[in-house]
Amino acid sequence: MLKYFDGVERPFLIVPDNTSNFFRTGITATNSAIVGVNSGKTGIRFTYTDMRNKDIVPQTHMSRDIFNLRANTSADKVDLDFSVNYTREDVKNRPALGDSKSNIGKNLMTLATTYDQEWLRTYQTANGEYSNWNGMDPYNVNPYWDIYKNFNKSKKDLFRMNGKAVWNIDPHLKLQATLGAELNWFTFDDYKAPTTPGFEAGRLQNSAFRNRMYNFEVLALYNNHWGDFDFNATLGGNVYKVNNQTTVTTAQDMKIRDVPSLTSFNEISVVPGSYRKQINSVYGAVNVGWRHMLYLDATLRGDQSSTLPIGNNMYMYPSFSGSFVFSELTKLGDLLPYGKVRMSWAQVGSDTDPYQLGLVYTKSKYAYPGYTIGYIDNGTIPNKDLKPTKTNSMEMGLELKFLKNRIGLDFTYYSQISKNQIMGMASSWTTGYNYRLINAGKIENKGIEIALSTRPIQTRDFSWDINLNFSKNSNKVKELDGKSDMFELEKASWLDVQIAAKVGENFGSIVGPDFQRNERGDILIDPQTGLPQYDKSNHVLGNASWDWTGGLLTNFTYKNFSLVAVFDVKVGADLYSMSARAAYESGKSPETLAGRDAWYRSEEERLAAGIAKGADNWKPTGGFVAPGVIDNGDGTYRPNDIYINPEDYWMSVCRNAPSMFIYDNSYVKCRELTLSYNVPKSWLKNVVNGLTVSFVARNPFIVWKNIPNIDPDSNYNNTTGMGLEYGSLPSRRSYGFNVNVKF
Repeated sequence: MLKYFDGVERPFLIVPDNTSNFFRTGITATNSAIVGVNSGKTGIRFTYTDMRNKDIVPQTHMSRDIFNLRANTSADKVDLDFSVNYTREDVKNRPALGDSKSNIGKNLMTLATTYDQEWLRTYQTANGEYSNWNGMDPYNVNPYWDIYKNFNKSKKDLFRMNGKAVWNIDPHLKLQATLGAELNWFTFDDYKAPTTPGFEAGRLQNSAFRNRMYNFEVLALYNNHWGDFDFNATLGGNVYKVNNQTTVTTAQDMKIRDVPSLTSFNEISVVPGSYRKQINSVYGAVNVGWRHMLYLDATLRGDQSSTLPIGNNMYMYPSFSGSFVFSELTKLGDLLPYGKVRMSWAQVGSDTDPYQLGLVYTKSKYAYPGYTIGYIDNGTIPNKDLKPTKTNSMEMGLELKFLKNRIGLDFTYYSQISKNQIMGMASSWTTGYNYRLINAGKIENKGIEIALSTRPIQTRDFSWDINLNFSKNSNKVKELDGKSDMFELEKASWLDVQIAAKVGENFGSIVGPDFQRNERGDILIDPQTGLPQYDKSNHVLGNASWDWTGGLLTNFTYKNFSLVAVFDVKVGADLYSMSARAAYESGKSPETLAGRDAWYRSEEERLAAGIAKGADNWKPTGGFVAPGVIDNGDGTYRPNDIYINPEDYWMSVCRNAPSMFIYDNSYVKCRELTLSYNVPKSWLKNVVNGLTVSFVARNPFIVWKNIPNIDPDSNYNNTTGMGLEYGSLPSRRSYGFNVNVKF
């Protein structure tokens, strides 16, 4: 029996499935109502959607209300269209991810197999303070304390408005003006109760965002038809403006317990921020068609960005495309009712975020007498000569439909090269900055996309549709700045691993230290310790980009029943799992059992012989043998045969060799299954116009995956954090019913 942190004595035994009971069954309920009225040339449509979610993590809730109103009317030569959308969202206790101290997945993952998470329900002492169950480890907070004493909450009010007016001057010419606005008010509170490890005095942080976006566009549109020719032209301009204001208020040293408001703290700091940007654009487009068979298009756009320096802030980019509907010429009837080839070339320019051209001054977060009013807030050396990024792209495609359109094929080949990318390259610390902002780099992106649709079976009562898609992409880093061959995109929490753009490799290389190896790739073993030797320099250990992806959608329809299944296939990307690293380091992975019993027997023999641990006159008789070879010193190698404590081995590799925990992340998943039934109208007795009942399963099962113990989708994010995983929560699988009623 052992006495635990809560004073209770319990047997020292394995607790099967010791973390799953922390979670609960989540529930999501979504209800929508639509009302539409039409009278003559005027129509009004109102939609309301209510969503309520109870997550699998206790004390986690979300509610969202969405209101949509659209009205349109026509009077003489003027058409008016107006829409407004309002979304209200409230979230309580968003689950933390990655290396966050509040990541419940990470904190539960570290529990020993002899520890039941139920014991952690004693998360506070009699006087309401944190119950010290693990030495006040700030990176492993009791998850029950996190959800019942700490909290985070957010509120979002999002308004979207769009108005469009069209003046039809004559049958060929019209003027169109569109005004759009988006107003987003978002607040986020993060509270840490006093005695929380790492926040012993308590903390409340309030982040308030006031984001405004405006978009105004004016277009002149002309179309006409002369004989075999169709002609369309567009000329217009656009003003895009963003004005975001941020205020982060941090309160520390709580003086009034259990009242989480800013006035309950002794120390308060305020950090304001702003983000302003404007792009003025002019553009034109011309389209010419001949006999509904041959089409030629050309566009030209010019942008003026406020984030680039004068002289470089105006950039033009054109595009050209053409297509040929050859089925209009061949007239093969039902055998090939449609066939088209297409080709395009385009250039696109892009700018950067504001405040990259010079030093940025920020107000001090404190307002104490004598305290500095403001300071320079730059971690990156600015660049007053920045140029816009330019991307040239080319695309070719073929579209075919066969046998009365029952088979369709769409093939696309694309290639694009991006130059002058705006990036922050690492800078010497002696400069006082972490990065320097430059125009550099050349990335070549090319690949193919194939989509196949077919209806192999069709009878009066039954049909079967199949849709397949396949894509393969290569995103090669050709150049950086000429001085460095690597650019960091994302940093991992452990072992100095990073996701990087590395010259000569695909974008998204997983880079980090590795084992020392001989010319054949064998791991070199230290003959003195029996442990692997390590190379701390950067090595390419994998790549987070997929070799290819694919999908399958199949739909069976029999009378009023339909069954739809959606599958997702992704192959070839690698994932660095820090969850696996933690499992091996703590001895929770089954692979760490190898050599344990043999080592224990060897230690018993040593103790029986009266020999001290580490003595030169003792050679272990059993244990774990690290895979690798020992250098004989004459250019030859012998297999390692040194017995060591398996704990020493796994502690060593878990703290030095991330390649042990990089896995091929290929998988095949069923994303959705839907079984629907359309109730016959004869059954409805004119009470309603339509009724459909559906059973829906989302993420119901994984057909196959290569990575053990975690969901393949458990990466940090799908951009720069692809290829990294740590402490991921269980994936959500949902089953539910949909009822669609039409009146």
